[in-house]
Amino acid sequence: PRICGGSTRVLPVFGRYFSQENSQLVILRKKMLYQARNRSEPLLADFLVGFVQSCDLAEEDKAAWATLIQCDEEFLMNLVSKKVEVPDNLHSQLLTKMQEHLAAGPKRPGLTGESP
Repeated sequence: PRICGGSTRVLPVFGRYFSQENSQLVILRKKMLYQARNRSEPLLADFLVGFVQSCDLAEEDKAAWATLIQCDEEFLMNLVSKKVEVPDNLHSQLLTKMQEHLAAGPKRPGLTGESP
């Protein structure tokens, strides 16, 4: 391991170097991907995987994700698509990011019917 800035330990992850703070976000992203892939609704799982892979995460997103991932598939899809009013306990910056991600449309090739 290399030392950066005197006291911040830098860890190698996937050929890059991350500080311990960033390594916590890498671990969070891996957990989120695992949970997203294991949803029983394939369309929701695909959306969540795409969102997790493309979003910028912050440490405060951890609690919001834990709350949202426990929601029923249909309710979560309706929350993200803004078809239902968001309860006060589910309002979060992460949900807003998810709604913006859905509104922006697919960014990965092949999801719009175009050939990749």
